Formats: sequence, C-alpha cells, structure tokens
Amino acid sequence: MALTSGGSAVVAVSVGGGPGGGGGRVVRRTVAADNSCLFNSVAYCLEGGDLSKGAALRGVVAAAVRDDPRTYDEGMLGKSSEAYQAYIQNADHWGGGIELAVLSRHYATTISAADIQTGRLCNFGEDAAHPQRCFLLYDGIHYDPVALSLADGVPDLTVFTAGSEEERLVEEGVLRLTGELRRRRQFTNLAAFTLRCLVCQAGLVGQKEAQTHAKQTGHTNFAEA
Repeated sequence: MALTSGGSAVVAVSVGGGPGGGGGRVVRRTVAADNSCLFNSVAYCLEGGDLSKGAALRGVVAAAVRDDPRTYDEGMLGKSSEAYQAYIQNADHWGGGIELAVLSRHYATTISAADIQTGRLCNFGEDAAHPQRCFLLYDGIHYDPVALSLADGVPDLTVFTAGSEEERLVEEGVLRLTGELRRRRQFTNLAAFTLRCLVCQAGLVGQKEAQTHAKQTGHTNFAEA
C-alpha cells in the first residue's frame, strides 16, 4: 500500500562535539512510501544511508525465520514459516514488529521506533544489551529514519552508543520531534482511516477490515480513500 507520510519537522538538540563546539538537530529523513519503508529506514540508519541495501533486508528476515523455527513458529508469524518467507520477500508487503526484532538481532542494535500517535518508544532488542541504538519514526502506516544532523554538508549520525550522553540527548530530541508531529496530526489512525482495495475497489474502514478482506480474498494492494 503506497501512502505518503507527513512532512518532516526539526527539533534542535544540544550535543557536544559538533563543529565549532556547537550542537546538532534531530531530524526526520523521509523515505519513499513504497511498502518497503521499514527496510529502507533501517538501511538508512545502519548501512550508512545506502537505501539500495534495503531490499536485501527482506532476505535477511526470511533467512532468520527459516533458521529458527522454534522462535518463529506459526503462532508468532500468523502463517506457516514457508508462507511467511514468501510473503516478506514480496516487495508489495509491509514490515512491522517481527521484522524490526529480527533486524535488531542481525545488526546487534536496539531499534527504537517512536509512534507519533501515542508518543511511545517501542524498543526492539532492548533486552539483549546491544552496544548501539538507532531511531525510527512511525506514523501508523509508514516508517522514516531519524538522524542527528550536526551541520549542513556533514554526514548524518544515525547510530548511537548505548548508555552515552549523546544517546540520551537524541532520545530526548526524538520524543520532542514525535510530540511536534503529533501536534500537527501527522499520523494515521489505523482504527478509523478509510481504504480502497485496488484489486476489486471495495471500500474498507480501518486496519481490521483491511486485514479481514486480505485474508478472505487474497487482495493485498490498498490505497487510502
């Protein structure tokens, strides 16, 4: 489902070590709303900004599920392992919590997704004591990466040492950024938004109706109505 995310907002966060002793800005970096936003956002943060590596992360997730059937059983996946592996490697399908948990382990990085609607930080991999952390924004249907920009022309910082003062300041900035985006209502309420199936043109309301329709018909291509 290709839906456009909200515009970016910038929150200034004072951090040490910037050019001239100055600080930086916590900023939303937008990626395309093309059903692969989760994978591309993770690639931006953990592959040095190289979005071309996002597609390969679907294969990373499928392999992890294949190799650990005890953890990733049908109860967790909602389908057989084989069906899930085919599903997640299809570029028309979204990723979510399962995929972020797998990628957190793959990169040995806590991945913190800030939910704009609720203001909550969902920390994938936090129990594993990973040495580093990155941040994403989630607006209900779309993920974007979060970066620390020290100055124009300077590469973004997207990975932060766990327990460091920089990590603490960036987390504070992410929460402020999330609050500003929520104030601007740049999120989608999954319980109430309206969709249209692009296969049969059926009108649907909310995520549950869309999931039921997909299960009953096999149609998985939706657009916001």
